[in-house]
This record gives sequence, structure tokens and C-alpha cells, in this order.
Amino acid sequence: MRWLSVLTISGIMVVGTVLRCWNISQSFWWDELWSTLPYATAPTIRTLFCDLGYYFNNHVMYSLLCRFSIKLLGESEFSARMPALVMGLITLWALFRFSKRYVGVWPGLVAAFLLAISAFHIDHSTEARGYTGMALFSLLATHTFFQALRTNKLRDWGCHILCVVVGFYFHTFMIAVCVSHFCCVLLFFAGKILKINSIRIEFSVFRNYMISQVLAAITTILLYVPLLDDFLRNMQKVRMVVVDRIPFLLKLLNMVFPGSLTVHGAVVYGALLAAGMLFVFKKDKRLCLFIIIAMVVPITLFLSLNPMFMYERYFIYALPFALLILGCGICQIAGLVKKRQILQILFILLT
Repeated sequence: MRWLSVLTISGIMVVGTVLRCWNISQSFWWDELWSTLPYATAPTIRTLFCDLGYYFNNHVMYSLLCRFSIKLLGESEFSARMPALVMGLITLWALFRFSKRYVGVWPGLVAAFLLAISAFHIDHSTEARGYTGMALFSLLATHTFFQALRTNKLRDWGCHILCVVVGFYFHTFMIAVCVSHFCCVLLFFAGKILKINSIRIEFSVFRNYMISQVLAAITTILLYVPLLDDFLRNMQKVRMVVVDRIPFLLKLLNMVFPGSLTVHGAVVYGALLAAGMLFVFKKDKRLCLFIIIAMVVPITLFLSLNPMFMYERYFIYALPFALLILGCGICQIAGLVKKRQILQILFILLT
């Protein structure tokens, strides 16, 4: 079983690499020219740490990695996008390991394969910006979050702080992941008060989580101090507008689950996601609760503010978790088919 899973994930990594390298040397598009290159190729590295750009353009950690890649490989489209490619591929492996830890090997393999062929993820794995970094560290921060909740060890809380801070240095929308973690901890602590053993955490765990978040916040603020003036000026430019957000939600849904806006697609995805949520709920109730919160709460809060900027890529942090649920649903349905219930499934789908 072990050699088979290693062989399978290796094949998935190869597929992911081929799909991401297929057109990685195409000419830069506007956002890459506007966002990363002015900082990655700036005459002095000070510019990288002190200039946020006109509208939060500088993804600091990515600009730093991009600068190093260009120095190492020469100035080209490929070298500027190399960090995004590498982090995109690492995310495939990280999703497999995360899924294997909490829901099993085969759901992890299916989820990793779905991420490998995801056009949404492929697009940002071949773009010289920090979105694959945010996706990767949202996954790592969540893994260390659950690990620290389980062990309550200083080392694990330290790893969680590091992942959160690095995620923020890739993109400030890492706040969505932290909000999801915070909502989960409140519910987990309420589980202790209500004596719900399946999700409860002790007060010492709750206390250490709050301390870790304060330390992560202080560290992040210190890293952004040289950019603080630019950040405040950018915030003053942001306006709240009231527009119809339904088209945005539909487009985001179709990017995460291609074909889901058709009738047949909605039925199939609905069945798979329902089966997947049931599968995760049986395996790990805390993880199930987190995924629901991560896919609902941040986007609800963000949409309720009605900001002038609304881009699907902001929510790429939730893509690995959404595909994990889909992968679990596929494995759940496949298990039913394996038990010779295929006629029942076909009957349900046809009716």
C-alpha cells in the first residue's frame, strides 16, 4: 500500500509539473508587470521592503523570492515565475500529507490530483505573484493549528506562528485563514462548556492559541512597519460600493468547481460534496467544522463590507480544502460502487 501511494503521488506531481510548465514562459501580463517586477528588479532591496505600490501591489515575500530567482537564473519570465511554480507543486504534496493525516490516503491522493489539474491553481502557479504562497501557507498554518491543538506543545505553537506570519508576508488576505481558525477555537472552547467531547478543547489550549495569535500579530506588524505609511495611504483609497455580488459568487464557484453552473454539474457536485462532508464529519469533526467555516465565514464577511475590489484569487486559500471535500466525496461514492450499489446510485442520479 505504501509503495502504491508513493508511486501515485509521484505521478500526480509529474502531471502537475507538466501542466504548470506548459506555458510558463509566455509574456508577462499586466498584473505581473505592475505588481512583482518593479520590486523584484528594483536597484536596491530597500525598495522591496518599503514600497507597497499604488494598490497593495507588492506581495513582499514573493517579491523577495522572485528577486533571488532572477539573480540565480537570469531575468526571464520563467525565473520570475519559478517561486510560484515551486510553491504550487509543494502545495500538491502538502495537501496529500494533510489529507492522509486527517481523512486517509486515497482521499488525499484524489484531492492532490484534483488540485494538480485545477485550472484555478495552475493559473496562479504560473504567475509571478504571491497567491500560491498564500494557498500553501494557509494549508500549512491549518495543519500546524490542528497539530498544536492536539499536542499543546510550544514547538507546535511556534510552527503555527511561523506559518501564519509567512502567509501574511505573501498576502494580507491571510487574515481570512486566521479568522476561520479563531471562529473554530471559539466553537471548540464552547464545546468544553457544553460538554461536547468530539470538539472540545481545554482552557490551557485556548489560552496558548490566543497567545500565539498575539505573537503572530505583533511579528507581522513589525515586518510591515516599513510599509505602514504606504499601507495606510492604500486603505484611504479603498471605497465601499453597493453592487450585485451574485455574478462574482457564481464565477468563483465555477472556478473552484468547473462545470458546476450547469444542471448536471450542480447535481453531480452537490452529491459529491454532500458525500464528502459526511465522510469528513465521520473522520474528524473538528476538520469538518473548520472547512465549513473557511468556505463560508470569510467570504460572507468580505462581501458584507462591499469593497471596491473583489477578485476570485483572494479566496484561493480555500481551494485545497474545497477539493479535499470533493476528493472525499469521490472516494465515498466509489466505496458505494465497490459494494455493488451502482444501480441504486444510477437510479438516484436519473431521478
